[in-house]
Amino acid sequence: ILEAVFDGKGGCNFLFAGVYRDDNMSNEHPLSAKLSNLRQSQSVHVTDIDLSSFTKRDISEIIANELRLPSRVVSELGDIVHKKTSGHIFYAVELLNALVRDSTIYFSLKTRRFQWCWEKICSLKTSDSVAQFMVSTFSTLEPEVLQMLRLLSCFGLHTDVDVLDILDASCVAPFDGIRTPLQNLSDLGFIEVAGGLVRFTHDLIQQHVYESIELEQRRTFHIEIGLFLGWKVSTSRTSSDASSLEGAVGKMYISESKSQGSVITERSLLSIATDHINHAGPEFVEQSERKSFAVWNLEVGKELSARCDFGCALHYYEQGIAFVGNEVWVDECDTNGKYFCLDLYEGAAEAASAIRNDTKVKHYTNVIIRNVPLDNSLPAWITLISSLESNGRHLEILEKGIKLIQLLNIDIPPPPPSPTAVMESMATTTIAASQYDINLILSTNQSKTDRHQRNVLRLFDAITVAAYSVSSPYLPLLTFAMVRYSLKNHIHETESAFAFAGFGYFHIVFKQDYVRGKYWADVALGILKQKRAISATVRVEWLVHGHILMWFSPLKETSRKLFETYHLSMQVGDFRTAMFSLNLSTRFAVFEGENLQILSRSIGSNLKNMLKHNSECAKLAVLDAVMVDEIRGEDSTPFAVFDGLFLNDDDLMKDALLKKNMNLLSNIYLRRFFSVS
Repeated sequence: ILEAVFDGKGGCNFLFAGVYRDDNMSNEHPLSAKLSNLRQSQSVHVTDIDLSSFTKRDISEIIANELRLPSRVVSELGDIVHKKTSGHIFYAVELLNALVRDSTIYFSLKTRRFQWCWEKICSLKTSDSVAQFMVSTFSTLEPEVLQMLRLLSCFGLHTDVDVLDILDASCVAPFDGIRTPLQNLSDLGFIEVAGGLVRFTHDLIQQHVYESIELEQRRTFHIEIGLFLGWKVSTSRTSSDASSLEGAVGKMYISESKSQGSVITERSLLSIATDHINHAGPEFVEQSERKSFAVWNLEVGKELSARCDFGCALHYYEQGIAFVGNEVWVDECDTNGKYFCLDLYEGAAEAASAIRNDTKVKHYTNVIIRNVPLDNSLPAWITLISSLESNGRHLEILEKGIKLIQLLNIDIPPPPPSPTAVMESMATTTIAASQYDINLILSTNQSKTDRHQRNVLRLFDAITVAAYSVSSPYLPLLTFAMVRYSLKNHIHETESAFAFAGFGYFHIVFKQDYVRGKYWADVALGILKQKRAISATVRVEWLVHGHILMWFSPLKETSRKLFETYHLSMQVGDFRTAMFSLNLSTRFAVFEGENLQILSRSIGSNLKNMLKHNSECAKLAVLDAVMVDEIRGEDSTPFAVFDGLFLNDDDLMKDALLKKNMNLLSNIYLRRFFSVS
């Protein structure tokens, strides 16, 4: 059309008006070439009218005129509207209309003037259309401001002002410092600075800026940021080894920061530095530097594991493994590298176990087991066994566990164990234990158990849990072997306390010797008082109160103690012990004559929670619920919690027989006995 009208041959007068955004039109655009030709034409007169964005004052005057208010009253409102719309008049009008529609700006009959809700005004979000408009203006930014914007985009949607202050002296910061470009970006509406944080006003802005940086330059940005922040951490320590990040974690006060009382911990700074190195990736890092960056990931992973943030911890462990690679396992000369790599794989396996990612648990533990000696692979075995236990694979645990114990040269009969072997083992253990009294046991406890011995105890403990779940004849054999091992090595950790309590329990079960049973229960409780570790004592409390001291205490007191153990177990995250404690507490409450209606409601309210954390305990609780409701003469529907998987105790019986779960079988028969009675 333009060519037909402006070809200069028509001899007619014609006024043509057009609007376009010059920041959105490159030299290759067809309209750009056409306008250039028109400007050079002798027969066409072209007038350019440059319409720039409105200033803060312009926006304030428009608002003042529309609301019939003085400019000084609406100046702050005008500043916010200008910032959220970049002075674009169409977006400003659209925003103001929206504020009127939702009554953020409203007419007050009391004051007879327009007012607005300042909290809503301040919390306004930049719209998608405004963000896209702002993105189109990047080419007009000053080089220093654009560099600052690119630097910010490498941190994601927000970052700490104090971190930027640290980077002020780095090569990635603008030459004249960060403060002026930050203020310019804030004035233009790209970012907001508040509460010590710098935030992009819209994720589209951050995304576009970040993606506009060439991949090579982007990686360079991340490497430079990571190295500079990591150097700040290493130079704040007294150690001369910049790659060694072990030891006490202090706090680094940033004196250059302009925010009052600001403190950045070394750990948080190290985490930020590590994130940037990880963004660049191992392939962009020199081979000689990769181990140092793997150390960073290991340290951050340990810190997150200590805070129970296992999902994030797993990410850092895996990043560290990526930096190390698989070559370290096959390098016979790199012994230190192998043990360092072992820490990464152990951390990854334990973090994966905590979030129930069984596939990764199996992968990382198997890598360890294949590449390191048995003594050093015990923690991996323990993690693998815990993962198998959470999936109810108790028989597999026993098969693997008994072989492991025999490889450790600990005396335990080969399968299948006979009753004679069990009683002989108990006799041997009783003779060994007779050389100690309770005071001697507690006084000869080592001040610190070495790592290997502690791992052996933990391995025993994990296998014993599986043996209990299927009522294996190896349960007493494991208990007796653990008692002998503890006494021989003078190590009395909380795992030993569990074995001593079990020893007392079997004195009652096998010999009806209640005196010796209580004696060993007192030994276990004495060890717990010395250790003062709640997370490791709950299972001992469950065994002592639920299976030994129940013979010496009123049923109501036993029920109360077990209910307390349930709450403690939930607090420390031992859901299995929590569910077993609640289950036993309910049983004793029934036997001591608790109000059955209240008890039925209590069981029902906990069924879903039990099923979430431990399905085996939920099955036992359902049987208790059926038993209580049958005693009350009420119809019972607790099996509904299984959503059709189990409809009655016949279905539970089939499941128990399939898994050889003797504990569940005995409880089914107990429930039927009460039903018949």
